[in-house]
Amino acid sequence: MKLINYNPMTMIYFDWEPSVGLVGNWNQWSNQESALLAVSQHEVKRTLINFEWVEKPTPIVSDNGVEAMASKVGVQQGINYQIPPFLVNSLVKFNPINSLKTMFHTNKIYVLANHPFVQDLQNLLGNDNVVVVQPPQPNNFLPSLKEDLLSGQLTDYHKKVGANYEVKGAVVKAKQLGRKLGFPTANLIFKNGLPIKEGVYLVKAWLPNETEPHWGMADYWNSPGFGMTLETYIFDFDKDIYGWVITIELVQFYRENTPLNSEEEIKTKLTSDYQALKKLIK
Repeated sequence: MKLINYNPMTMIYFDWEPSVGLVGNWNQWSNQESALLAVSQHEVKRTLINFEWVEKPTPIVSDNGVEAMASKVGVQQGINYQIPPFLVNSLVKFNPINSLKTMFHTNKIYVLANHPFVQDLQNLLGNDNVVVVQPPQPNNFLPSLKEDLLSGQLTDYHKKVGANYEVKGAVVKAKQLGRKLGFPTANLIFKNGLPIKEGVYLVKAWLPNETEPHWGMADYWNSPGFGMTLETYIFDFDKDIYGWVITIELVQFYRENTPLNSEEEIKTKLTSDYQALKKLIK
């Protein structure tokens, strides 16, 4: 299963086979989203629909995880439907149903009763074409994923989701201390932070238009003047990628952050981390 990102402002056209839509908060996949799948399992073709807006919570299940979990239950496709920020408070004004009908051929919707757009979907599509599903009481699945990420237990996270946790962002120019020390880094800034443990990770870096990742090491920390930052040194790589939107896949948590008091100490620690993490690559 493949999730596509759809922004109606870009005027890109799709022409999918008819399906029913499952509207949930798939990046916060819990037993409630699983209830949508259970109720709709008799449908021939299903499409996950994830409405995205600026203030949505940081994903606990990244898009690759949504793809992995959906594939296990036979869902064929999914849409991250990006809502323009100036229309986020009213789905009726935004009216995505036209594009859902004409491009994605979705004429029937399953949606959780606690979803913020239930009433809007009924107004736009008609009550007969919207199946409102009463959500079960939350169980421990989503909290356990959060705990795995916050404690660095990435193997446990992978076992539950079927994929590693990923983050995406545009590379920004920071203080360039890493470059000075021989370890140039790609910095992604997250003003609201990430639901992961601070420290050093073995990672894979996915760059635009490339089908294979680059191995690297990343440090998640609170960078003075920038905030919560995922700073990645990509192994055996020397391109200038400022401004590029890249994806960092967290493979293994290596160590917690430790205070370092000089550039020489930082360089020594980076060298040690690099040598150790290189040996972990399989």
